[in-house]
Amino acid sequence: MNGFPAIEETRAAVQSLTAGVATKADLALQFACSVVVDVVGHGWKLKVGRGKVQIQTPSDEGAKPEEIKQRIRAGHLVRRDAQLREPAVAEFVRGMEQRRLGPAGWVSIFSLMRDGRDLAKKLSAGAGNQDQFPANRGFRAQAGCQRRQRRTKAGYGPTPKPP
Repeated sequence: MNGFPAIEETRAAVQSLTAGVATKADLALQFACSVVVDVVGHGWKLKVGRGKVQIQTPSDEGAKPEEIKQRIRAGHLVRRDAQLREPAVAEFVRGMEQRRLGPAGWVSIFSLMRDGRDLAKKLSAGAGNQDQFPANRGFRAQAGCQRRQRRTKAGYGPTPKPP
């Protein structure tokens, strides 16, 4: 469970609070509990006293930026691992891992990961030339068309030529 078994066990217990048909109060309680579990998973402190509960943000005083980033990363990893254990997500990932025949040959998500550096270079090189990406060209043309339609409907801007 990636070093945070108490968080994952608590998250599972919160999910089981509303087995069956849930009332608004049940859902509100489940939501509140989920929020508390999430913030504790991100390093917040939970203090329960007589008749009150306090949640305290992690102290970043004196911490180096890299330590703060690591704490935040650890919280995200807990949630990511929980999500990867969900059956629908696991099925989706397995599907992405499956090799498929594409226009350039057999590909899978592993092809993208393997070719990531090359893709990054191409994206960096093309950052200044947005017309290099056909999908972007189409999106910009569509957006321009919508702007022209709004101007025409509003009664200003160039009048469209008849077909």
